[in-house]
Amino acid sequence: MSIEGLSQLGFERVQGQSIVDTVRRSRASEAATTGEEFDGVLQAAMDLFNETSRLEHEAHSVQLDYITGRTDDILAVVLAEQRAQMAVNFTVQITSRIVEAYRQIISMQI
Repeated sequence: MSIEGLSQLGFERVQGQSIVDTVRRSRASEAATTGEEFDGVLQAAMDLFNETSRLEHEAHSVQLDYITGRTDDILAVVLAEQRAQMAVNFTVQITSRIVEAYRQIISMQI
């Protein structure tokens, strides 16, 4: 899925920071050659993980509200679930790319 596709699915702004901007920053840092740039990539990945965790908790909360009868908005439940699922998938993909980049760096011969 493209970065722009995430914006269309409600990932434009989460906790005042754009997930799309976070991904763009991490992509720009993929070419990192110094420890500071790698630290920035690692921090962006941790921020993404925290956002994913928050979205999962939000989806769980909306589910509980629906189950207990505090709300009858099934659309809100479905949207919260989809956002959480997409965030998990996105986080897994980013994590895999970071691990792969790390493995490539480690396997380089000096």
